Amino acid sequence: MKYLLSEKEYRELKDRAEKVSKVETIQKLCTMVAESKPIRGWWNEALTGQPESPPTPWGCIISDTEEQAPYCDECPVQKLCPYEFKSWSK
Repeated sequence: MKYLLSEKEYRELKDRAEKVSKVETIQKLCTMVAESKPIRGWWNEALTGQPESPPTPWGCIISDTEEQAPYCDECPVQKLCPYEFKSWSK
């Protein structure tokens, strides 16, 4: 089956595909940073019981690992992340 598109329809379709690609790339980068950038927070002492424990990564709620963060509260890229269903603690 062939489709005939006007030049305007073709440009809109192409622009939409580029936008989706950019959002996916930004999401992958944000997830990578959230899972690898060590940050200091209240959980360092709470998890280890040591007041001077080393910084640890926060994690990402959309990753498939068991070490994922349950919330986006302390995520170092929370303002840049394009994920629409962020989770916040109460």
